[in-house]
Amino acid sequence: MSEQAGMMNLLLVDDDEGDVFMMSELLQEMQLPIELHAVSNGLQAMAYLRQEAPYQQASRPDMVLLDLNMPRMDGRQVLSEVRSDPSLCGLPIVVLTTSQARPDIDTCYETGCNAYLVKPFGIDGLTDMVKRLEQFWSLLALPAHET
Repeated sequence: MSEQAGMMNLLLVDDDEGDVFMMSELLQEMQLPIELHAVSNGLQAMAYLRQEAPYQQASRPDMVLLDLNMPRMDGRQVLSEVRSDPSLCGLPIVVLTTSQARPDIDTCYETGCNAYLVKPFGIDGLTDMVKRLEQFWSLLALPAHET
């Protein structure tokens, strides 16, 4: 968890501004102990995770929510690069996408995602998914040992 006791530091990687806005508003409304950071493509995600400009002061996220279909560097490439980087490979990555295509699902699990979720339709579905995700990762899943 992040510096603030009990606060989950979440990095959302998604090029859809509406989805980012909805997630941000939902987290504020639900008052979950989640600090949200967002970037809009894979190149920004890798710079954020590696604390490269302009993200030198970024704290390491406890989890990444990763969209697959983005410009410049897509989620599949981010997942592969994170899993091949010894300093990042243990980071929990949950793919959150609209794709229900079996090849996408298989590729993401083969590359090492921790979970694959299809974006729900509507605010009620998103609310339920966020509650369950937060409960699982903050209460049930054991975090990797940080070095």
